[in-house]
Parts: sequence; C-alpha cells; structure tokens
Amino acid sequence: ALWSANFPVDSIKSRQQSSDYATSPYRSFNKTAMIMLEEKGIRGLYNGLLTCQVRAFIVNAASFIVLENTMNYLKTTRLNNI
Repeated sequence: ALWSANFPVDSIKSRQQSSDYATSPYRSFNKTAMIMLEEKGIRGLYNGLLTCQVRAFIVNAASFIVLENTMNYLKTTRLNNI
C-alpha cells in the first residue's frame, strides 16, 4: 500500500533512466511528468503497479520462508552441539 504513493515518482524516474539523455525530451522530472500525464493521464503514472505488488508479495513470502527455515535450522543445530 505504501508503494502506491511512491509509484508515480518511480515511473517518472524509470522513464528518464531508460531514455537517451542527448536526444530525449525527458530531461527534467517535471517535463517528464507532464509528458506522461499528457500521453496516458494519471493512469499512466501507475502503469505496472499490479505487477509490482504481485512480485513484492511473492518475494516477501519467499524471504519469510527462508528466514523461518534458517531460524529453525540454527535452533536445532545449536541444541545438538551443546
């Protein structure tokens, strides 16, 4: 949910980073934002948000599983070595 508030800023930054600065109209943050708003409206700033959230859920779930398994392994290993 918090990522949703920052997602438009990240979209603008990504548009700037993926363009060739020498020939690109995306030379400033404000100019890039205005171009994106003119092209696709407010929805254009949130393009890819659902994909990002699904990916975040999967990555965080995997991280949690690894953490829990590591903690269980360390607990059993420590008890067996005492």
